[in-house]
Amino acid sequence: MDPSLIAVSVSCATWQEAVRRAYQPLALREAITEEYIQHTIATMEIAGPYVVIAPHVALLHTEARHGARQPALSLTVFETPVVFSHPENDPVKYAFALSVPQGTPSHLTAMAGLLRLLEDPGFYAECDTQDRERIWASVCGHLD
Repeated sequence: MDPSLIAVSVSCATWQEAVRRAYQPLALREAITEEYIQHTIATMEIAGPYVVIAPHVALLHTEARHGARQPALSLTVFETPVVFSHPENDPVKYAFALSVPQGTPSHLTAMAGLLRLLEDPGFYAECDTQDRERIWASVCGHLD
C-alpha cells in the first residue's frame, strides 16, 4: 500500500458502484484485472455481502485466479456510507480492496497488520479527517 492507493470523499449510489470505485486504484496500477472486479460483484450477488467484515468496514477480495496480478491493498473512504445489505455491519464507510496473487508468501503478515489497524478506533478517526497524508501515517504505524 502507498498513499496513491488511498481515496477519500468518494460518493457512490450502490454497493456495486462502491466495489468498482474501491477497486479502481488497484485496476489503474494493473494489480487486478476487470475479471477480478466482476467476479467479486457476481459472488456478492449470489453469496451476499461476505466482504463486510466489521461494522462499517468491507474487505473486498475474491479468488486470486480471477485476476490478482500483484500484491496490493487500497483504502476508500466513502463520503456517505453505502448500504451493502449486511444484517449487522451496514452501512460501509471504509472499503479496503485486496489483491493477493497465488503463491504470495507475505499476505499473512499484511493481514495481521490490517487486523491491528481495524481494531484501532483512532484509525477511523484519522480516516474521517479525509486527509490522505494523516491516513497514510496511521496505516504505516500499523502495517510495519
